[in-house]
Amino acid sequence: MIVSSSVVSYFANDPIVYMFFINRNLIGKRIVLKFEINGNEQRVVAVARNLTITGMVMVDIADLVLPYLSTLYIDRENQKIGGYATFRLVAYRDALLTDDSFIAYSDVQHIAIKGSIGELNRAEGKDIQSAIIANNAFPLLSAHQTGSDTAQFYASELSELEMFLLSSEDGSITLVRRGQHSTEDYSDSIIVEDDTQLAAFAGADIVGEDPSGHRRFTLKTGGGGIYYIDVDADPDTDEGHLFRFINKYGVYDAVLFTGILQNNPAANAPDTYYTYNSYLRTRLMQRRILTEKYILNTGFIDPMRLDIVKQMLQSEKVQIQLGDDYVDCIVSTNIDLPVVFRQPQSISLEIEVLQSLQYQTITQLSS
Repeated sequence: MIVSSSVVSYFANDPIVYMFFINRNLIGKRIVLKFEINGNEQRVVAVARNLTITGMVMVDIADLVLPYLSTLYIDRENQKIGGYATFRLVAYRDALLTDDSFIAYSDVQHIAIKGSIGELNRAEGKDIQSAIIANNAFPLLSAHQTGSDTAQFYASELSELEMFLLSSEDGSITLVRRGQHSTEDYSDSIIVEDDTQLAAFAGADIVGEDPSGHRRFTLKTGGGGIYYIDVDADPDTDEGHLFRFINKYGVYDAVLFTGILQNNPAANAPDTYYTYNSYLRTRLMQRRILTEKYILNTGFIDPMRLDIVKQMLQSEKVQIQLGDDYVDCIVSTNIDLPVVFRQPQSISLEIEVLQSLQYQTITQLSS
């Protein structure tokens, strides 16, 4: 009996389609797959119905993996990355077996992270490595891509991030500064276990204490891939407002806007009570809720940052930096722009803050 397996997607918000191949006819038969997810046993039952070839079972295990996931983070105390899940198939049984025993099966260990590459994954059937580590994709889990080999940040954007590199090679990274190989300057860089395919380092370590001027860093992956991280000083403007949000890869991203932020609070209409064809208003029913809102003009942003805005508008969590703190908010806008390719454009964002700002003040990020 010959068995094998493969996985189509590693993003938990997309289908994780696990394909199980077995050299026997299972059409219409029931098969139980036993997985080990972060060391815990999980089972899924599938029926081999819609087969393209005899002996193949396709099952979506995203719902099994999702409870083990959170936004990726760097666990500095234990020198590793947290928030992802590992899974593998450890045993199976099917209706052709005469008892309830399982057949042991040791699949390679796979990784799942929270996030979604959406249509790219579904349309082309790519797994996480080929989707991000392809020839035309930057391996950092960030929206700040300016090309196939470059990511571009303002200093304050990068300093707020923990950078995550997805590698299909050996899981190692090397930073080269100004053409000289460096190990001491980036001793806080974290290399995780060899079989995880993830590596991480802090954006603040790259920016350093002097974020002035333009700097380029070379990122070398263990398999010989070379990529670049461009860091620019924050624009010299009267105002700067920093947002961070969970991007489509399930990690925090950041974007800086240099437009004017205006407070625009709104009070909702009072409640009314309708009876006998007349409206009755009482003191209690006159109570209104004051909503803390702001209007922010982004200033002129390039096409890359326009794409970042679009990702932020679809994010499950967005925060604005007010004073020294990040505050949860809801961001909305009407993107009604003329189609002018490769030209900077400006957007007006409406921001609703979701917690009290009684003791907070807005300070400039740059001067």
